[in-house]
Amino acid sequence: MHQNSMDLMTRLVTSYLDPKSKLSILDVGSRDVYAERGKKFKKLKYTNYKHLFNNPNWTYTGLDIESGPNVDLVVDTDYKWQNVGDEQYDVLISGQCFEHVEMPWRLVHQMERVCKKGGIVAVIAPFFCKVHRHPVDCWRYLPDGMRALFTKEVNFKELECDLSEYDSYFVGRKVSQ
Repeated sequence: MHQNSMDLMTRLVTSYLDPKSKLSILDVGSRDVYAERGKKFKKLKYTNYKHLFNNPNWTYTGLDIESGPNVDLVVDTDYKWQNVGDEQYDVLISGQCFEHVEMPWRLVHQMERVCKKGGIVAVIAPFFCKVHRHPVDCWRYLPDGMRALFTKEVNFKELECDLSEYDSYFVGRKVSQ
Protein backbone atom coordinates (compact mmCIF):
# COMPACT_ATOMS: atom_id res chain seq x y z
CA MET A 1 0.00 0.00 0.00
CA HIS A 2 1.64 3.23 -1.05
CA GLN A 3 1.64 6.20 1.32
CA ASN A 4 -0.64 8.41 -0.79
CA SER A 5 -3.37 5.76 -0.68
CA MET A 6 -2.96 5.32 3.09
CA ASP A 7 -3.05 9.09 3.69
CA LEU A 8 -6.11 9.48 1.49
CA MET A 9 -8.06 6.66 3.16
CA THR A 10 -7.10 8.06 6.59
CA ARG A 11 -8.54 11.44 5.59
CA LEU A 12 -11.71 9.87 4.21
CA VAL A 13 -12.24 7.85 7.41
CA THR A 14 -11.74 10.85 9.70
CA SER A 15 -13.90 13.10 7.49
CA TYR A 16 -16.89 10.81 6.93
CA LEU A 17 -17.13 8.26 9.76
CA ASP A 18 -18.42 9.08 13.24
CA PRO A 19 -16.20 7.37 15.84
CA LYS A 20 -19.16 7.26 18.27
CA SER A 21 -21.49 5.42 15.89
CA LYS A 22 -21.73 1.65 15.67
CA LEU A 23 -20.58 0.84 12.14
CA SER A 24 -20.01 -2.32 10.16
CA ILE A 25 -17.21 -1.85 7.63
CA LEU A 26 -16.53 -4.04 4.60
CA ASP A 27 -13.12 -3.75 2.92
CA VAL A 28 -13.57 -4.96 -0.67
CA GLY A 29 -10.35 -6.45 -2.02
CA SER A 30 -8.70 -6.63 1.40
CA ARG A 31 -6.10 -9.34 0.79
CA ASP A 32 -2.75 -8.02 1.96
CA VAL A 33 -0.51 -8.93 -0.96
CA TYR A 34 2.34 -6.94 0.61
CA ALA A 35 2.32 -9.14 3.72
CA GLU A 36 2.48 -12.19 1.47
CA ARG A 37 5.53 -10.89 -0.36
CA GLY A 38 7.65 -10.42 2.74
CA LYS A 39 11.01 -8.67 2.94
CA LYS A 40 10.67 -6.18 0.10
CA PHE A 41 7.79 -4.42 1.86
CA LYS A 42 8.99 -4.59 5.49
CA LYS A 43 9.78 -0.86 5.31
CA LEU A 44 6.03 -0.10 5.15
CA LYS A 45 4.46 0.60 8.54
CA TYR A 46 1.03 -0.57 7.35
CA THR A 47 0.26 -2.71 4.33
CA ASN A 48 -3.54 -2.55 4.58
CA TYR A 49 -6.28 -0.26 5.97
CA LYS A 50 -7.45 -2.41 8.89
CA HIS A 51 -5.73 -0.31 11.58
CA LEU A 52 -7.81 2.72 10.49
CA PHE A 53 -10.91 0.96 11.80
CA ASN A 54 -9.55 0.02 15.23
CA ASN A 55 -12.51 1.50 17.12
CA PRO A 56 -14.59 -0.42 19.69
CA ASN A 57 -17.78 0.80 17.97
CA TRP A 58 -16.74 -0.48 14.57
CA THR A 59 -16.65 -3.98 13.12
CA TYR A 60 -14.19 -4.50 10.25
CA THR A 61 -14.52 -7.34 7.73
CA GLY A 62 -12.01 -7.96 4.96
CA LEU A 63 -13.51 -9.44 1.78
CA ASP A 64 -11.68 -10.89 -1.21
CA ILE A 65 -12.02 -13.58 -3.88
CA GLU A 66 -9.10 -15.54 -2.35
CA SER A 67 -8.15 -16.30 1.22
CA GLY A 68 -4.98 -14.76 2.62
CA PRO A 69 -3.74 -12.21 5.12
CA ASN A 70 -6.45 -9.71 6.16
CA VAL A 71 -9.29 -11.70 4.53
CA ASP A 72 -12.21 -12.62 6.79
CA LEU A 73 -14.73 -13.42 4.10
CA VAL A 74 -14.09 -15.12 0.76
CA VAL A 75 -16.79 -14.54 -1.84
CA ASP A 76 -17.66 -17.21 -4.35
CA THR A 77 -16.94 -14.89 -7.31
CA ASP A 78 -16.19 -11.20 -7.74
CA TYR A 79 -19.66 -10.49 -9.06
CA LYS A 80 -22.08 -12.66 -7.10
CA TRP A 81 -21.56 -12.51 -3.36
CA GLN A 82 -24.07 -15.16 -2.38
CA ASN A 83 -22.65 -15.43 1.14
CA VAL A 84 -23.16 -11.69 1.89
CA GLY A 85 -26.62 -10.45 2.79
CA ASP A 86 -28.44 -7.44 1.36
CA GLU A 87 -27.87 -4.11 3.14
CA GLN A 88 -25.52 -5.70 5.66
CA TYR A 89 -22.81 -2.99 5.90
CA ASP A 90 -22.78 0.69 6.88
CA VAL A 91 -19.48 1.44 5.15
CA LEU A 92 -17.75 -0.09 2.14
CA ILE A 93 -14.16 0.78 1.40
CA SER A 94 -11.84 -0.39 -1.33
CA GLY A 95 -8.32 0.71 -2.03
CA GLN A 96 -5.97 -0.38 -4.77
CA CYS A 97 -8.34 -3.15 -5.87
CA PHE A 98 -10.51 -1.78 -8.69
CA GLU A 99 -7.69 -1.81 -11.24
CA HIS A 100 -7.64 -5.63 -10.88
CA VAL A 101 -11.36 -6.12 -11.49
CA GLU A 102 -12.11 -7.13 -15.07
CA MET A 103 -15.73 -5.91 -14.98
CA PRO A 104 -16.00 -3.19 -12.31
CA TRP A 105 -19.56 -2.28 -13.37
CA ARG A 106 -20.64 -5.72 -12.09
CA LEU A 107 -18.68 -5.30 -8.86
CA VAL A 108 -20.35 -1.97 -8.02
CA HIS A 109 -23.77 -3.66 -8.19
CA GLN A 110 -22.73 -6.07 -5.45
CA MET A 111 -21.32 -3.18 -3.41
CA GLU A 112 -24.60 -1.31 -3.74
CA ARG A 113 -26.58 -4.41 -2.77
CA VAL A 114 -24.68 -5.07 0.47
CA CYS A 115 -24.49 -1.40 1.54
CA LYS A 116 -27.25 -0.13 3.81
CA LYS A 117 -29.39 2.77 2.61
CA GLY A 118 -27.59 5.92 3.71
CA GLY A 119 -24.32 3.99 3.93
CA ILE A 120 -20.96 5.29 2.76
CA VAL A 121 -18.71 3.99 0.01
CA ALA A 122 -15.07 5.14 -0.26
CA VAL A 123 -12.99 3.81 -3.17
CA ILE A 124 -9.42 4.63 -4.13
CA ALA A 125 -7.94 3.36 -7.39
CA PRO A 126 -4.80 4.20 -9.35
CA PHE A 127 -4.77 6.91 -11.92
CA PHE A 128 -1.07 6.56 -12.61
CA CYS A 129 1.07 3.50 -11.86
CA LYS A 130 2.96 0.73 -13.59
CA VAL A 131 1.43 -2.62 -14.53
CA HIS A 132 1.08 -4.84 -11.46
CA ARG A 133 -0.92 -8.02 -11.94
CA HIS A 134 -2.81 -9.62 -9.03
CA PRO A 135 -3.63 -11.72 -11.09
CA VAL A 136 -4.68 -9.16 -13.74
CA ASP A 137 -4.28 -5.39 -14.13
CA CYS A 138 -7.12 -3.96 -16.22
CA TRP A 139 -7.86 -0.30 -15.56
CA ARG A 140 -6.70 3.16 -14.51
CA TYR A 141 -9.32 5.55 -13.17
CA LEU A 142 -10.12 9.22 -13.51
CA PRO A 143 -12.78 11.00 -11.43
CA ASP A 144 -15.26 10.94 -14.33
CA GLY A 145 -14.95 7.15 -14.51
CA MET A 146 -15.49 6.81 -10.77
CA ARG A 147 -18.53 9.10 -11.00
CA ALA A 148 -19.99 7.06 -13.86
CA LEU A 149 -19.57 3.78 -11.96
CA PHE A 150 -21.04 4.98 -8.66
CA THR A 151 -23.67 7.56 -9.66
CA LYS A 152 -24.86 6.31 -13.06
CA GLU A 153 -24.36 2.54 -12.90
CA VAL A 154 -25.58 2.36 -9.27
CA ASN A 155 -27.23 4.80 -6.84
CA PHE A 156 -24.65 6.58 -4.72
CA LYS A 157 -24.78 10.34 -4.26
CA GLU A 158 -21.34 11.86 -4.72
CA LEU A 159 -19.88 13.46 -1.60
CA GLU A 160 -16.36 13.84 -2.96
CA CYS A 161 -14.54 12.72 -6.09
CA ASP A 162 -11.13 13.88 -7.28
CA LEU A 163 -7.49 13.04 -7.99
CA SER A 164 -4.87 12.76 -5.27
CA GLU A 165 -1.31 12.40 -6.53
CA TYR A 166 -1.34 8.89 -8.10
CA ASP A 167 -4.92 7.96 -7.27
CA SER A 168 -8.49 8.77 -8.18
CA TYR A 169 -11.09 8.48 -5.43
CA PHE A 170 -14.83 8.53 -4.89
CA VAL A 171 -16.83 8.93 -1.69
CA GLY A 172 -20.59 8.58 -1.84
CA ARG A 173 -23.73 7.86 0.14
CA LYS A 174 -26.22 5.21 -0.94
CA VAL A 175 -29.54 6.84 -1.73
CA SER A 176 -31.63 3.85 -2.86
CA GLN A 177 -31.41 0.47 -4.54
